Amino acid sequence: MCTKVAIAALSVKELAEQFSLTPPFRAKQVYGWIAKGVTSFEQMTNLDKVSRQKLEEMAVLRSSRVSKELRDEDGTLKLQITLCDGLAIETVLLTDQDNRKTACVSCQAGCAMHCAFCQTGTLGLARNLTASEIVEEFLFLEERAGKLDNIVFMGMGEPMQNLEAIRKALSVLTDPEGRALSSRRITISTCGITKGIYDLADNGPQVRLAVSLTTANENLRKSLMPVTNGNSLGELKKAIAYFSQKTQK
Repeated sequence: MCTKVAIAALSVKELAEQFSLTPPFRAKQVYGWIAKGVTSFEQMTNLDKVSRQKLEEMAVLRSSRVSKELRDEDGTLKLQITLCDGLAIETVLLTDQDNRKTACVSCQAGCAMHCAFCQTGTLGLARNLTASEIVEEFLFLEERAGKLDNIVFMGMGEPMQNLEAIRKALSVLTDPEGRALSSRRITISTCGITKGIYDLADNGPQVRLAVSLTTANENLRKSLMPVTNGNSLGELKKAIAYFSQKTQK
């Protein structure tokens, strides 16, 4: 059960307010340690004992846990992660020929899109992931593989249905005072929800967009991807053009 506060995606201000950390720089210290990927409050060596005890009683650095690891010869690492309510998701580390490392993360437990070719779609949607759960996926991979170069939202779930949590997670991961991941190294994928593409273009974050087109045949796409109903190829083309013009990406 989720009984303590997950803090992986909390800002400095939120940490200070949530745990009444004083003096004010204490929250910034905690924030820095989270970005470094520490797994226990005892590792926060510049914190006083009282602050560490308070955090230990009220908070968790990881609300989820890795329940299974699978590693392929090509360097691909797949983690099965069990959330605090018992649901399971997957996150994957991809390594290219130049040894650049990419985190492929999930944003939902299950998926409501029901694409015919996707196994996750057969599960249905259990719930959206929280911002902290998304950040934890990234941190679990960095624990095992070192500093990652890129992050792509191409795991379980449809990102456009959980944009607020993704925004919150990325605000921490891209913060210069935190993990400082470049927004140019972040890609959000969608199966074609045009409303979400417009939202992302207008409200950020300024990241790369990937669209799962599958086929340019409208009727075939409708049979494979129910999202096409209400998100036609013509409408999708307009949304992508708007995103490109608005973001220059």
